[in-house]
Order: sequence, then structure tokens, then C-alpha cells
Amino acid sequence: MTSFGSALDTNMWATSTSASGSQANQAARVSTSSNQLKLSIAPCTTAAPCNGFNFTAGSVYTKSALWGYGVYTARFKAPSVTGFTAQFEVRVGESSYTRTTRHGTRHQHHPDLLTPCEQLNNRASPTNAITFRVRGNQDGSNGGALDYTINGKYKYLKWVGALAIGNPSSAFHEYTIRYMPTYFSFYVDGTLLATYNATTSGNGLPTTTMAASLYISATNTSPKVSDAFLVSSVSYQQIWGATATC
Repeated sequence: MTSFGSALDTNMWATSTSASGSQANQAARVSTSSNQLKLSIAPCTTAAPCNGFNFTAGSVYTKSALWGYGVYTARFKAPSVTGFTAQFEVRVGESSYTRTTRHGTRHQHHPDLLTPCEQLNNRASPTNAITFRVRGNQDGSNGGALDYTINGKYKYLKWVGALAIGNPSSAFHEYTIRYMPTYFSFYVDGTLLATYNATTSGNGLPTTTMAASLYISATNTSPKVSDAFLVSSVSYQQIWGATATC
């Protein structure tokens, strides 16, 4: 279990500085207070144009991508502004991955210096990802979108629709991704939302170890205001002693 104190544990977590879509991730948008992680988003301005992006946002991921099959859970409160999304993901791939050895720091742009496992975990876009997107006040409905990427191929799975928990921006709830050799599934506060196997996922199943990632996102049509996504804890439980291969 990882809880958040007065400062981000940099032995466990890294901040992302990647950019895509309408936003650029910045470390300045990541903070902790009152034992919570805060991932904020803010519009760019004429004074701070963000190199053509519309927003700057907070994003973190675990430095270790060696977690295998098991249960990944994050307890969080979604952003309240319609157009912003809280994203909880188990994934392989992060553009800012580095490794320090007695020979120095190995950077992502020197793949020949990385081990096969590090090369797998070193992608600007995820090679494999299971993503839970949670939206509050979404066109009068509160819900979540379930997405999946395998071998770099993205697949939209399902819009869950109104959640039994009500508005996910009004309180903290537990969001879980269960990643197993023959299926993966999504839960909110212990209630199953959907399960996918190699056939129903449409793309097969991943077999790689994963990192956990949390970030707030916007679209080109999101309102030019500020908001935040609050996280109180993240946990991983290995199941049956099974581990994915790197």
C-alpha cells in the first residue's frame, strides 16, 4: 500500500514530462498535502503558451515496471469539471525512463544500453495498457470508460455509464484493475463493472509486467479552467504467486 504524506516518495514514483494530445505534463502540476496526491490541470495562457498545447497537467507513474499479475487499486476523487478525466492505468511504457548503473545513467534514447526488460518498458506510448477513465458531471451522467492497448494497438472497450456510487467527483472511491493470465477486469468499491478475456477483449491479452500510472487529462474541447484529481492511496496485491514475464 502506498499512501501520500507531505512529499512524493521519489523512490517509488516519478513525474512524467511527456506531452500528447491537448496537454503537456509538468512536474509542477504534481503535489502532496493532507496525505493526498494532487494531480492538477490548468489552461495555458498567452504569457505561458506551453509550446502549442492547451493545458499543463500532472502525471505520475511507478518507477518499477516489474509488477505482475494481481490486483491494482487506487482510491481517488475524480475532477469535478466536465471535460476533465481521472485516469488510472497499469501499463508498459514511459518516455522518461532512465536507469543508473556503475557505468552511469542509461537514457531511453540509447536502447542498445538497456536490458531487454528495460527496452520493453521504455516507450513514449504504452505498448500494453489497461486503462480506467473516470469522469464526473459528464453530460449529466457520471461514469467511466474502459480502454485497452496491446502491442501498441488501442481498443476502446466500453462506456460504463452512470455509476452506482453517484458523482465520482464528490467523494473518494476505490477503483480496481484485476490483471490475470486469462482475463482482466474493472471494479468500483468492490463491484464488478466488466471482465475481458482473450476473445472478448478483441486483441488478446498482455503477458508483460506493468507499472502503475495516474494522470489527469483533457481534450481540445475541454473548458479553459483549472481542476484537480486527488488520490489518497495506491496498492498492488500479487495473486497466486503468478508473475507476468518481462
